[in-house]
Amino acid sequence: MADTPKAPPGARALAATTASDQRTRMVLDQPLLPRNTWAAEVTKMRNVYKAPIADADAALIVDYLAATHAPR
Repeated sequence: MADTPKAPPGARALAATTASDQRTRMVLDQPLLPRNTWAAEVTKMRNVYKAPIADADAALIVDYLAATHAPR
């Protein structure tokens, strides 16, 4: 079996805090958004939807989404 690269820390943090594949897909199915919008979305996930996201994980998630799901 070939070696596969590990998921980046932000991807692992997102998967761990969204609690289900469906919730992760919901996040990843959003249109490409700029970094500041992803930051606001992660804040909303924490404050409105009470997602258990630690400060350090929130930063990792925003970095991941800004790098992989933002307009170029």
